[in-house]
Amino acid sequence: AQTVEALENVNIIPVAEDEAVRINSRYFVKAFPTIHRVPSQGYIVYKEEKKLKEEFKGMSGFDVAALHREGKDIHDVIITPEIAYTGDTVFDVFTNPSNPDLLRVKLLITEATFLDDDIGKNMFKKAREYGHIHLHEFVENANIFEEVGHIILVHFSNKYSPKYISDCIRNKLPQPLQGKVTPATVAKATTASSPTS
Repeated sequence: AQTVEALENVNIIPVAEDEAVRINSRYFVKAFPTIHRVPSQGYIVYKEEKKLKEEFKGMSGFDVAALHREGKDIHDVIITPEIAYTGDTVFDVFTNPSNPDLLRVKLLITEATFLDDDIGKNMFKKAREYGHIHLHEFVENANIFEEVGHIILVHFSNKYSPKYISDCIRNKLPQPLQGKVTPATVAKATTASSPTS
């Protein structure tokens, strides 16, 4: 609704891992475990569509309706993983996914807290210790995202400016990923400075 008043009547529903909650007749959400310093989980939004079974295509609408009234199962149910959101997590959520649909969604929203390796610091290790992802992990594992339609990266460290983030994604990601990755930098503070390494 894009209004503050709409937030006054939000219906918050707790969802356990592997539990599904229906949003409406066409969409439902399923939770999956993620890996962070505290208990955490992500969510996949699924679209459910009924399509007329192949054997009934070409029949008149009247005949199909008659079969439906008789209780005949005339539809195939097609379930498509649409959107996944991981929240804070380590990269293992992708290399060993508890739900394989995570790597089949049309849109994946996930984090990339760290982008570079500061001199004298092991940022890969730091990312893992704090329960986050380093951009280099996407570089090294680009092939596992082949079936993902598009990726939005979020949760960048405040030490990175929006320009630096965009430059890193453009220059560090391999070509197949470059075309499907977008950094979410609109809300970042413009006062963040680019690293000088």
